[in-house]
Amino acid sequence: MCELKLEGCTRIGVCIHHKKGKHSKSIYLDEIYWMSSCVFCNGRVEELGEEAYQLGLKIRHNTK
Repeated sequence: MCELKLEGCTRIGVCIHHKKGKHSKSIYLDEIYWMSSCVFCNGRVEELGEEAYQLGLKIRHNTK
């Protein structure tokens, strides 16, 4: 199931959204920053910009 649940969500989690990005191999592979997402939400979260951080869907890579 998609964990992002943005408006337009298809509910079928087939992607991994990396909340902290892909800045390093260790962050990219750290499952603590993964969220299951549908294809729609995985693309949409990148379009949200600053709002994605406010919603807790993204974490700045320089934050612990």
